[in-house]
Amino acid sequence: SSLPGPSMKRKRTALTLEVKLEILRRAEAGEGPAALGRAFNLGESTIRAINKNSAKIRSSVMHSTPLSAKKTTRVRNPLLEKMEKMLVVWVEDQYQKKIHISSSATRAKAMELYERLQQEEGGSQESFLASKGWFDKFINRQNLHSIKVTGESASADREAAAKFPEELHAITVNRSLNPRALKGLSRNMLPVHWTANKMAWMTGQIMEDWFTQHFLVESERYCRKENLAFKVLLILDNAPGYPKHLANINPNVRVLLLPPNTASLLQPLDQGGVVSTFKAYYLRRTISQLLEGTDGPDKPTVRDCWKAYNIRDAINNIKSSWDDVKQSTMNCAWNAIWKECVIYLNCFPEMSTAVQDVVDLGRELGGEGFSDMREDDVLELLDSYNEELTVDDLMSIAAADEAEEQEVVLNVKDMTSKKLTYFLSQADALAQTAMDMDPSLERSLQFKRALNSIIAPYKEVHAQKQRAKQCTMFQFLRLRFATPSTSTIDPAGPSTSTIDPAPTCSTSTASQLLLAGDD
Repeated sequence: SSLPGPSMKRKRTALTLEVKLEILRRAEAGEGPAALGRAFNLGESTIRAINKNSAKIRSSVMHSTPLSAKKTTRVRNPLLEKMEKMLVVWVEDQYQKKIHISSSATRAKAMELYERLQQEEGGSQESFLASKGWFDKFINRQNLHSIKVTGESASADREAAAKFPEELHAITVNRSLNPRALKGLSRNMLPVHWTANKMAWMTGQIMEDWFTQHFLVESERYCRKENLAFKVLLILDNAPGYPKHLANINPNVRVLLLPPNTASLLQPLDQGGVVSTFKAYYLRRTISQLLEGTDGPDKPTVRDCWKAYNIRDAINNIKSSWDDVKQSTMNCAWNAIWKECVIYLNCFPEMSTAVQDVVDLGRELGGEGFSDMREDDVLELLDSYNEELTVDDLMSIAAADEAEEQEVVLNVKDMTSKKLTYFLSQADALAQTAMDMDPSLERSLQFKRALNSIIAPYKEVHAQKQRAKQCTMFQFLRLRFATPSTSTIDPAGPSTSTIDPAPTCSTSTASQLLLAGDD
């Protein structure tokens, strides 16, 4: 007798998230693994595995993973997906600023983002090495082929500048912790370290919170990324409000206070034009926004545009202006107390250029106080920030304090079922408009498919809300039917054939009982 030949194995197929989502939807509708296996030419074990990973698959879709993405063995780590979306923003920002980036810099940024997500969100403990293989797949997954990721820079200046620590986020001390302009935003996600007290002063408590919650964390992460020992020297002004015990909080950080009344001579931020350059950049961005906001017919006046300027705009301008300060300016700021590290000896041209930009923008804006603007006017304005508060200033502060609620509850934006239904209907209408107006059926169908893929995360969020609502309504009705009452329900009627006493929720049954309304 002959030996049986090798059994034919089913060819392994890489399924897209779109296919997996369709399998889950049909399974919810009541199709069993065998029927689904035949419909999709898959084994029953594959169908069961997809059902088992339902939560992870839906999470991937809701977090905007492309529906065309293929997963061969397992659903990807949600932290990894979130990191990649953040990394795309970083890459795009570098590209928009015409900053050439290398593969190693991108991979280093990826590791930094992933470690931060692990620290703040917990969850997966999977290691991530940002290998070259991952990088190549990342470029393909995110369709970044049009962005040139260069090789290592040959510029000696760039290499020298890279040796200096990255700047920490600016501390922004406001009079209100939760101003109206930040309603719906998380303070932890702002591009600055947001703090507040009644007079917008830097206090000892704010300094200690910044030191323990931000400076130590960011410094240690930087040292770890650069393979440096965690040994840091922090130089501070000898300000009366700074807590003296900062030096005793962490043995790896030495805190050095400058001699009293020497800040203007030694403080690095006051040397080399760092602070003045930052202020000039901030003013340049602000006037540029006024110019853009008032340019053209039917646009608001400068006065109206300025009235609409709020703390949220200021935060964005602070972040962007601080990023604009060059490494060369930061480097030459150390000339007064650490000459050995200074490479750039003259940084004031950056300040002069920024001031001239402000003058040019002001004259282009026109109007009283702008059309005849001079460099001296700009310098005087920049210096005025250090002047003592006048009585008028104090009166204005008091008036603003009475007009504005000091504490506005932060309501994080929420997508209700009603809003999502409207949003999705608008998307459907947009797709139909393309179909109606475009003589090319192929092009309009391609647009419709692309639009459906883009809004898939919102569809899944909407479906999840509907499932949750259906489940709640079904449980409510089950409890109502199970509770004796004076209703007209026939007590002789069957009570166990359609209502399962077990604490489960059947979305297919509950959907028939769904009542209209918003969540």
